[in-house]
Amino acid sequence: MGKPLLNINIPKVGRIKTRDVLYVAVISTGLIAAWNWSNKIPYVGPYAVKAKTLIVKALGFQYPLDSALV
Repeated sequence: MGKPLLNINIPKVGRIKTRDVLYVAVISTGLIAAWNWSNKIPYVGPYAVKAKTLIVKALGFQYPLDSALV
């Protein structure tokens, strides 16, 4: 296998490689998509909206966040 495009050594963190950056990007994209469109997922939508309500209240934001729960 060739050298990674990104290979940074940060003290107390370790090596950060291209693969690690891609993993974080894919996981965070999935989480954002699940947050934004969870009410459209069959069978899970109502429970996801309740969970999002609790998370928004726990973070101390004004509820309802129309853009977050549409």
